[in-house]
Amino acid sequence: MRPLAIAEFVASFGKAVEVCCGYYCEVAKILKDRGLLLCVCDKNKEVGEVFSGLGIEFFACDVENPGDRLLEVCRKADVVYSIRPPPELWKSIFSLAKLTGCVCVIRPMSCDFVERRHLRSHGGENFLVYEPD
Repeated sequence: MRPLAIAEFVASFGKAVEVCCGYYCEVAKILKDRGLLLCVCDKNKEVGEVFSGLGIEFFACDVENPGDRLLEVCRKADVVYSIRPPPELWKSIFSLAKLTGCVCVIRPMSCDFVERRHLRSHGGENFLVYEPD
């Protein structure tokens, strides 16, 4: 994985919110340093300890059932992104982005099936991208 290439691609859309972040923080650190990261979110509250130690705002949320706080912060963003989320969450991530008027960027696992019409590449990385209507 190339964190700089991922961060550059996400940054090209503007202010960002990462959902389903897991424990991987390299891209979030780059975006934070560029002043483009609003926050990161994950269902697992323990993940927050990693990000708060880096000065990155974290809050626990369920992307399948987003609450008011997640909707509010996404409405301030230009892009909602996720790195290697399980395919069963893609629809929920896309719905969140669409509901809040954001571009949706998913960096899938290399073994995940991706529709070619939504596939974009940058810096050796592939992304699933949905733009608002």
